[in-house]
Amino acid sequence: MLTQALGGKRAVMIVVALGINDVVIPNSVERFGANYRALLAEVTALTPRAAIVAIPPPEAGLGEAGKYSSATIDSYNAILPELAKEAGAGFIALPAMPEHHTIDGVHLNATGYAVWDRAILRGIDAAVCKSA
Repeated sequence: MLTQALGGKRAVMIVVALGINDVVIPNSVERFGANYRALLAEVTALTPRAAIVAIPPPEAGLGEAGKYSSATIDSYNAILPELAKEAGAGFIALPAMPEHHTIDGVHLNATGYAVWDRAILRGIDAAVCKSA
């Protein structure tokens, strides 16, 4: 879909950010890694700069958070820096999220997005300035 949207042009940079909803299907770390590698192969063919973002953690104690395994998300996040390195992409870590960063345990609220946005913008800035 992205290839079609770009219409034969190359993107200046592509940032891949999967949310908690994207990891709800329980996969092994190996399967997650293989799927992510395939995604990165497609993405890096479309741009000279790519980055991937850590998956934000669920906020314990709120309704939707119980549907997701923090341990699974942590295991996925643990392999993302290496996947990024293999693909020649940057990795954007997220700082610790403050209390009350979601509206329902999963979806970020204004506070969560403020933290997330700052991390993304810093990652983009580092990638663009490093390769400029």
